[in-house]
Amino acid sequence: MRIEQTIAELERVAAREVGRGSEALAVPAAGGLLAAARSLAGPGTPDAAVFTGFFIPGAEPPPPYPGTPT
Repeated sequence: MRIEQTIAELERVAAREVGRGSEALAVPAAGGLLAAARSLAGPGTPDAAVFTGFFIPGAEPPPPYPGTPT
C-alpha cells in the first residue's frame, strides 16, 4: 500500500462517526492529514503541536483545573 493510501485510510478511520460529530468535520478536513504529513516531512525545521481532548500524562504545563490527574 502506498503511503498516500495509508494516510488516507488513517484519516478515514479517525473521522468515522461514533457519536461525537466527527463526520461533520471530515468533509472539509479531507486531505488535511496528508498535507500535514508532507509539510512535516518537507525541508526546513517544522514546528508541530498536538491538540487533543484527552489527558496527556506528564504534560507541561500541568492541567489548568483542579481534580485533573497529574
